[in-house]
Amino acid sequence: MKIISWNVKGLGSSNKRRVIKDFLRLENPDVVMIQETKKEKCDRRLVGSVWTVRNKDWVILPACGASGGILFIWDSKKLCKEEVVLGSFSISFMVQTVPHLGRIFGWNFMTFMV
Repeated sequence: MKIISWNVKGLGSSNKRRVIKDFLRLENPDVVMIQETKKEKCDRRLVGSVWTVRNKDWVILPACGASGGILFIWDSKKLCKEEVVLGSFSISFMVQTVPHLGRIFGWNFMTFMV
């Protein structure tokens, strides 16, 4: 499993989103954890501008004004969501590999802002 965690210091710039998208396309991760999105909302269009994998799902912890924000994205062909807990400054996330891939593993992730 390939996991990428990145403090992007804002997703407002289309140039920055393009750099992130190109990097993720090159690395082909299963899970992407983005901190400091500085976004109060992350819709399908914004998430698609960052990661172009067709089958993806995500959860967000919205920014407070122009600070903070976490975006957690995963490849839904490989992982399924079991549980999500949003803290004030963190996301705790439990996923499981999808059954058709054979052996089933559970994974716990936590990403946070300081």
